[in-house]
Amino acid sequence: MRELTAPPFHLVVADDGSTDETQALCAHQNVTCITGKNMGIAWNKNRALFFLDRIMECDVIILLEDDSYPNNFGWQANWVEGAERWGHANFAVEPLRADFLSGEGSVVHPYVSSSVSGQCAAFSHSALSVCGYLDSRFKGYGYEHAEHSARLVRSGFGGEMKISKRGEEDPHFYLLAADLSVSPVESYRDEDSLDANWLAWTKMYGDPTYRHPWRTRAEFRQFRCEINTATRQTDFSLARRLMLAAKWNRWRRAIGSFPTR
Repeated sequence: MRELTAPPFHLVVADDGSTDETQALCAHQNVTCITGKNMGIAWNKNRALFFLDRIMECDVIILLEDDSYPNNFGWQANWVEGAERWGHANFAVEPLRADFLSGEGSVVHPYVSSSVSGQCAAFSHSALSVCGYLDSRFKGYGYEHAEHSARLVRSGFGGEMKISKRGEEDPHFYLLAADLSVSPVESYRDEDSLDANWLAWTKMYGDPTYRHPWRTRAEFRQFRCEINTATRQTDFSLARRLMLAAKWNRWRRAIGSFPTR
């Protein structure tokens, strides 16, 4: 990633409680690692999204899942442009091709697809400011990225609302063609997790568009601890650290509308 990404950029690894020496490798390579106990895909993606958006204050955040990697130097240019133009964009993986309705896969004319996958996705700060992060009610594997992307499209970022085959107005997603390789790694697909997450999604309809990475005080404390531990790996000045502490006080007040357990 370092060799193929044109500067300036911040590189972080979100590690979902692994036991394969990821943290030690990141420390050896001087790469910021945000980690904690295993919490599932939604929580782990939020570690990276929140850290890059709110702590590092990046204008564009690109998430690459652990089975995907770029092949050419400067690979991120189209993703940055796509996020700046549309607010949000996803990767046009080959298995979704049957769901492409129109487009060329370019930044100007992205594919319009009725389906979406999470191997690579780009987000602008503006889009995240409106829609927030993945919903922490999703546990394990399944639907977390699709629900977040659908929420973004409904808010005008990275897609269109179109009539689906079932006759209802549904989100359709902007996908970018990209020279990314996807490795055939072990799948974490779990049918019980999928069923539970689908049920969770059905209960979210009508909820506010914006979602924090946490919903309860316990989740807030855990998330803050994980982010603060990663923040200590940065070279922030004392003034910047004091400013972040004040922001955490404001973010903590945002849990007032959510249940405490």
